[in-house]
Amino acid sequence: MEIRVTSRQGKPRQVQRVDGTLSDQKFVQTESWVVVEHATCERVDFSGRKFDPLAVGPARFMECNFSRAAFRHSTLGDLGRGDGQALYRDCRFDRADMRALPHIGNARFERCSFRGTRMEGWRADRAEFIDCVFSGRMYDCRFAGRPWTDEAGATGRDHNEFHGNDFREAELDAVMFVYGIDLDAQLLPESDRYRRLDRPTERVDRVRAEIARWPDRDLRESGLLILRMVDHPGYREQRELWLDRRLFTDGQIPGLRERILAMLEQALN
Repeated sequence: MEIRVTSRQGKPRQVQRVDGTLSDQKFVQTESWVVVEHATCERVDFSGRKFDPLAVGPARFMECNFSRAAFRHSTLGDLGRGDGQALYRDCRFDRADMRALPHIGNARFERCSFRGTRMEGWRADRAEFIDCVFSGRMYDCRFAGRPWTDEAGATGRDHNEFHGNDFREAELDAVMFVYGIDLDAQLLPESDRYRRLDRPTERVDRVRAEIARWPDRDLRESGLLILRMVDHPGYREQRELWLDRRLFTDGQIPGLRERILAMLEQALN
């Protein structure tokens, strides 16, 4: 492990760089900015650490503990050079603060635990999740079945593995599953709050055509605007939509969002 100084505008910040192999130890953090690249970490305890940021390139984390860690402006699997995926296997992120971590990067999570993790604004467009467990409130998160933001094919794959994940104890508040995620391959919460709708493209197209015939211009334009919430390009690659009913409440026109949801549910009847 070595410490280097990187020049930035204003006061230079010190960067703690980690490479090589670390195993069976508590991580000794000397700087808030930590870069992990070409490293293997086995049973390393990162719990309670505050990263600002943590930048991870190609690296392996095996049975590591990130519980109660805080991540700011971080990426867990890409330093922007397209030089490999980060692997997290049997790692714990329980009760970690991951709200300021919008772009997960090119990372693969296998059998990892996210119990009580504070997850907000995630964009896991190039991340893979296999047999992971989630609980607690997840807000405004997006999981993708393929690396659709993959510039020049840097990930080297045309789909993200995403299966066996347990969301039964999670509150999926405005959480999106897009670009081909198989909902049947996950364990999802059973609640009247959520809706699963098959054949999404047909449903949206039929509802749009029906709204377009409404004579009231303001009502028609508001209805089409609400419908855009489920007309995301990623939804058109889904066999099923996962919808949060709370997104269809408290609209400017009372009852309109609920009406649109009912139309989507009944569109193929």
